[in-house]
Amino acid sequence: MIRQAEAAQEARGLANMDWRVAPADPLPLADNPFSLVIMRYSFHHFQHPDKVVAEMLRACRPGGRILIADIAQPEDKVAGYDEIELLRDDVCVDRRGGSAHRVDGELLYAVSIVVGVATKRR
Repeated sequence: MIRQAEAAQEARGLANMDWRVAPADPLPLADNPFSLVIMRYSFHHFQHPDKVVAEMLRACRPGGRILIADIAQPEDKVAGYDEIELLRDDVCVDRRGGSAHRVDGELLYAVSIVVGVATKRR
């Protein structure tokens, strides 16, 4: 994936990007280097999502934005999705006794309270 991203960057002549493979906790970065921090389709893999979100916050400049996009299946589709997904990906984490591929607003809200982003129910 990284090689493909580097090739696409080079083909487009873009110089303001850097590609690394590194742990998400802790991120090997100084504090606040980014105005935008994005995580796509990996949140459900982390054993300690609260630590990962805390690292995202640390890497984001004050006034910056954080985006977490992950899988959210309707309840009646979760089992079928898990069955197919786990055939190719056996590292998914089941944190709540349910599907490893179920990241919903309640989980994100709980993590945001733990890391201090949210303090009360909306």
